[in-house]
Order: sequence, then C-alpha cells, then structure tokens
Amino acid sequence: MAAGRLPTAIAQFLRAAKAFQAAELPVPAAMARGYVALAEKALPESHLKGNESLAAILRSLRDLESQEAQFFADQLLTADRIFSSR
Repeated sequence: MAAGRLPTAIAQFLRAAKAFQAAELPVPAAMARGYVALAEKALPESHLKGNESLAAILRSLRDLESQEAQFFADQLLTADRIFSSR
C-alpha cells in the first residue's frame, strides 16, 4: 500500500481477511478489512466507499471492547492519518 500499488494491496488484504475469517479470528479479519478500506479510500474512484467502510469497521472494532480490537482500531486510525496527509 505504501508503495502506491493500491489494487494489489486491496487484493492482498482481502485474501488476508478471508484467511483470518476462515481461522475464526474476527478481530484480525476486521483489521485486514480496515486496510482494504484505507486502500479504497486512497483511490479517487472508491474514496467514498473506503471512507464509509473504514468508519463502520472502526465502530465494530470499538464495540468489541477487547484490547486487541482497540489496538487495531488505533492502528487503523494512525494509518489513516498518515495516508490522508499525502
């Protein structure tokens, strides 16, 4: 994602989300979906979709009330600030 290969990043993060989901790891799966949303947000044609998805994923992570979920939510917010400043 940082290299600017956003479509490739989206595909990789989607694959990771599916693997986490198959392993019954919902929090890491949500984190991977959050990175999908960040990559979509960085693309002009999917900016709105990515923004909405990211907001929903952050809400779902916060609602889980686990330390892991909070950590991933904070990580996604930090990444969003970094990529939004570019």
